[in-house]
Amino acid sequence: MQSLFTRQRSASLSDANDKTQRNNNNTTIVENEQNRLYNPSAPWQRVPNQKRNRSPDESITNQAKRTQRREKIINKHRGIDNLEHSDTPEIEISNSFSLLGEESGDAQAKKTPKPPPIILYGVDDLAKLTQLIEEVVQTDDYTYKVVSKNQLIISSKTVDKYKTLIEHIRSKGLIGHTFTRKDQKCMRIVIKHLHFKWGAFAEYLEEKVELRISLKTEEDIDEATFYITNLIQVAAWRATPSLSCSSQRNNIPLEIRNKLAEKRKQRRKLHSSRSGSDRTEYNRISRELKELITENQNITCQQKLSTLTENIIKSIDTLASTYLYPVACEVDDDERN
Repeated sequence: MQSLFTRQRSASLSDANDKTQRNNNNTTIVENEQNRLYNPSAPWQRVPNQKRNRSPDESITNQAKRTQRREKIINKHRGIDNLEHSDTPEIEISNSFSLLGEESGDAQAKKTPKPPPIILYGVDDLAKLTQLIEEVVQTDDYTYKVVSKNQLIISSKTVDKYKTLIEHIRSKGLIGHTFTRKDQKCMRIVIKHLHFKWGAFAEYLEEKVELRISLKTEEDIDEATFYITNLIQVAAWRATPSLSCSSQRNNIPLEIRNKLAEKRKQRRKLHSSRSGSDRTEYNRISRELKELITENQNITCQQKLSTLTENIIKSIDTLASTYLYPVACEVDDDERN
């Protein structure tokens, strides 16, 4: 049931008259507009198309213009001007490492070794010691560190200052020690497999070594050292016999290899099934493999013993029968017999 407030209000007589009058006015306006547009006395006219047909050349020209317009916009953002006059514009290229100097690849930087320290003992007066050191070197050329009450470590900045300082300390009779510089250490040559021909080694050196060598500069000394070291190495290689490796090493019989493959296969099967029958079979194969390995070892040992000569066996018997007494113990002849 609709209430009095929600029910639509009925149209009165005055509202109906107003609506009819508005409809009549609208109809009159539309008829006047149509009469104005339609004039039967005016001649007919043809309306042209909005789009006209273009020739292929004109379309290509427009496409080229659009492409050129895009290039101008892009080059404007890049900072390139006068693109019409130059087909390939030059782009400035700079290298951030151009300020560095060029170095050849063969030249390697030679690392200067650090001079070893000088350790002095029995230093009672530190001021007198520094005064003695500064007679030959400057204050900035060395540093010192007190290790204990009577022990001092002196470190020099360069090798030349180290040489000057060590000579001055030795001339003054100070007690201490130092170490050999790395560039003055003797080259250690290790010759392996000492059972080689010493005669051939000496003959090669006597034949190849040239003693008439200039030793005036450091470069001459380095070249001579390299020359003699190279000759010693070549002589050692020529006099050392080549080691012949036996081809029978790790030679396992085919029967043992097949049994080992069978054991691995049975072990994989046992891991997947976990059954008692598979475990019994695995234990049987393992036992047979152990017996084959033991038998092969015994045969190999018998073959090796059969190749020994009687002289070696006699020498072993004589060495085993003699008893070696300690050096510090004195034994009488009666006790020895």
